[in-house]
Amino acid sequence: MLKTRLAIALLLTLPGVHAASTTYKLVINGKSASTQAIVVGGQTYVPLAALKAAGVSSELTQGTLGDPIILGTGSSLTKRFAIGSYALTLEGRDAFGAVVASKTVHFSVTN
Repeated sequence: MLKTRLAIALLLTLPGVHAASTTYKLVINGKSASTQAIVVGGQTYVPLAALKAAGVSSELTQGTLGDPIILGTGSSLTKRFAIGSYALTLEGRDAFGAVVASKTVHFSVTN
């Protein structure tokens, strides 16, 4: 009886462990990133170090991580990525909404 319960418990927890540990290799501008993206609860998370390599900055002030700022003020990265290849254009805009800087980053998310 104890072995049956243990087997059932393992069968129920193993799919969750696999889903929680899903990782993806990141390639930014044709170069493999030193970090990986992970999937937690169906959401894909990319490390800040990988975003920094793509030209995205963030600010840590008194223990609070601020919104990413892309090549200037007033814009942020809000796109979610799945497995595939992407060309990400980063734009910095001034207070009036005019583009003051632009950069295209090519990267892919693979298994």
